[in-house]
Amino acid sequence: MGYFALNTAATSKKSTLGGGLKGWKPITPPPTPPSASPTSTPPRSPLPWRRYSSSPSSGESQAPWAQSRNWRTGAPLQPSKVTSLPKYDDNLPGNVVFLPVQLPPSGSIIYEKLGGDENENPWGHPAVITGMFLDDDGKECVYIRLCTSFGSQRVEDHRKPEHWKFFVLADNMEDIRPHPHTRLATLEPGSGKFPKRTYVNIGRNAEYSIEFAHLEKWGQTPVKFDAESTQLIAKNRPY
Repeated sequence: MGYFALNTAATSKKSTLGGGLKGWKPITPPPTPPSASPTSTPPRSPLPWRRYSSSPSSGESQAPWAQSRNWRTGAPLQPSKVTSLPKYDDNLPGNVVFLPVQLPPSGSIIYEKLGGDENENPWGHPAVITGMFLDDDGKECVYIRLCTSFGSQRVEDHRKPEHWKFFVLADNMEDIRPHPHTRLATLEPGSGKFPKRTYVNIGRNAEYSIEFAHLEKWGQTPVKFDAESTQLIAKNRPY
């Protein structure tokens, strides 16, 4: 019998006899056995690095970049498979690069286009190269047009109808339905894709020139428009 049962019996007998038992002593409970030491949980091994694919069929289209609100405030990109800028040669037009937030030196040719307009803010955007040239000092330069996501909105929801023609939708992993009177800007076979809905600004005053050395690599895999789309973008044609 356990301690509780014995004590109950003894108490019951004491109450029944009225005067109690002579020499009755309370039963001392047996010592509590030492508790077993808690089993230590082995530390978890780190999860394997997850690679994001440029293919929509992989089910891994939601790279951190794809989840950001817009180009300027987006989360940092995952380590890129692109180790450097594309080579400066005849195949350069159509490649997508990045115009960094860090401003180029004051002598850069891009400021000739910007002038003193403080409201114009091209920094921190991907850009497609539409042409190339050497400046008077022989520096390698390019023409670029900016790409934008409109904060994950469609151009129809972000701009007035008369402005829709100034933007073309680039092939991407979220939405490839071009807006009225435009066509989809397609990419080269094997090219990476924009993870979310992305437009190229083809407005006549939306082209910039800049020294190639002031640009940076962009994307997890290189993104390049095909020759036909590159020509349409360079000539401001939405279709």
